[in-house]
Amino acid sequence: MTLTRRGFLAWLNGLLAALLQLPAAVGAELSKIRGQIIGRDDPDYELWRKSMVWYLHKPARHPDKIVRAESRDDVIAAVNHARENGLKIATRATGHNPARGCLREGGLLLDTSQMREVDIDADAGTAWVEPGIRSAEFIELTDPLGLAFPAAHTDIVGLGGYLIGGGLGWNMPVWDIACRSIIAADVVLADGRVVRATTDENADLLWAVRGAGPGFFGAVVRYQLRLFPTPKAIVKSKYLVPVERLPEALEELDGLTATRERQLELLAVVGRFGASGKTPAERDLVCAVSAIAFGDSESHAMKLLEPVRQSPVPAMSVAKREEVPMSWAQLYGGNETDFTSPFRTAIHNIWTNDLVGAMTTLGARWQETPPRSPRSFFLSAWGVNPSQDDADSSFTYTGDHYLSWYLMGDEDDQVEPNHAWMDEAVEMLAPYTRGHYPNEINPGRYPDALRACFSPEKWERLGALRAQYDPDAVFHSWLGFS
Repeated sequence: MTLTRRGFLAWLNGLLAALLQLPAAVGAELSKIRGQIIGRDDPDYELWRKSMVWYLHKPARHPDKIVRAESRDDVIAAVNHARENGLKIATRATGHNPARGCLREGGLLLDTSQMREVDIDADAGTAWVEPGIRSAEFIELTDPLGLAFPAAHTDIVGLGGYLIGGGLGWNMPVWDIACRSIIAADVVLADGRVVRATTDENADLLWAVRGAGPGFFGAVVRYQLRLFPTPKAIVKSKYLVPVERLPEALEELDGLTATRERQLELLAVVGRFGASGKTPAERDLVCAVSAIAFGDSESHAMKLLEPVRQSPVPAMSVAKREEVPMSWAQLYGGNETDFTSPFRTAIHNIWTNDLVGAMTTLGARWQETPPRSPRSFFLSAWGVNPSQDDADSSFTYTGDHYLSWYLMGDEDDQVEPNHAWMDEAVEMLAPYTRGHYPNEINPGRYPDALRACFSPEKWERLGALRAQYDPDAVFHSWLGFS
């Protein structure tokens, strides 16, 4: 096409006019946001960027904008702005996911940690919660009403990311994995629409919300949860067993798991615990066995604990504290693994049906070639038994027991050696591995582990739903997959 001088000037004037209007158009959606907006040119950008990840060691990934939403309207405006300006979105609830996937290079980080409203319907036994509310805060609100929820074992973990990735919570053998208690969810889609996902409306979205993890193709702004009657009595016993007797303790735990009632939760953590006044490096390696009874009465809770009391575990222990009545607040207190959490660098997990074999293998490696940091530990949950009837959730049941291990880094130069140690441990535990839990893996390093969080059919269905609801890939997929 031949362009005359007059035509060229008209085209140039039109282009200049469009460019002059562009800042207004770009800012139109952002101007609707009441929450804070931090760009790369903000003098405090680096402080805000680092604060988005809860762990001490931050990845070198830099979003172009951080939007700290205060409401669903803020989320809608942020999604519209990102879509219209070619910015991919990563979402954050409280930044506890160990893969640090909320920090991506470029794009927009949508932070929902300030959205913390809770609306409880005690008569119906349900609650609407926003993603930023912390686990212990939520329990504090439900407990006076005689209601409870399988919230995270760590008090400060926000419900948003915890729920969408599955949710390994308190009393799980009875209450199931937390995402199965999501009744409904309000989701902001890539096109800016807000839709409600229930079993009757947008059921495929609800299916995905129940376990898809940080690769979900939308922004959940509210969850409706089913609550449970609060146990009448919570009683806990704890034993510290020398690591030399770990194989014996594991065999006993395996036997107890096979015969115990489901209201008895059994946990075992191997690390350098106890001996107050000593640094982790000065402590002995022990297996801390916790037995927590969620009873219908205090006498029932004591009865639940009786098989543990009568087992050889108490006699093996170098220290013990038995049958202590607990409130929810006390249950959250005094967990040494929580104190070390910010130092976590390399994390992995497996579902397994042979927890004795897996922990024995990992324990032997731990003693022969210890991780660099004495803060490191590994954790097991025995017979958590998530419901095998998982057709209504993307979360996939693959094993009766859960094992995760956490390598700490006191200094930045420990991070890469920890990854190398982890690579070898992952390979060693492959014979015991039946699947993985999406909230505690690094899919950027172990993409096959992410796929193994889901059955092949569910993995394929998640991909099809992503193509349907986010065809232009406005939302980041899982780390390492986008």
